[in-house]
Amino acid sequence: HKALEQLHWKSIKENNDPKIELSVDSSYPDELKRFRKLVEEGNLDDVVAHYPVRKSSVCPTIAHAVGCTDKEGYERLLINLIQEDPELAESFKKRLQLLSEAINET
Repeated sequence: HKALEQLHWKSIKENNDPKIELSVDSSYPDELKRFRKLVEEGNLDDVVAHYPVRKSSVCPTIAHAVGCTDKEGYERLLINLIQEDPELAESFKKRLQLLSEAINET
């Protein structure tokens, strides 16, 4: 609000090419540092928890990068890969069991 109060509306209105400069603090550098640290530590659980892919536009990009035409195709691909790898399937089952238990506790 202070920035708007400082604007001189009359001079802006009279100027054919007005320029307004604003300085805004950004959380981007701190978030990038946090993200890189989590990845470097291999802390993928916190990466997923703090940066939910579902709420971003990255799903279609990932799907296309691995040759799928849409999110549903990507999901089918993942299910097939998980089913074909017993170790990966067991890992998912354990994680889902923990999630199921946490939900039941609430």
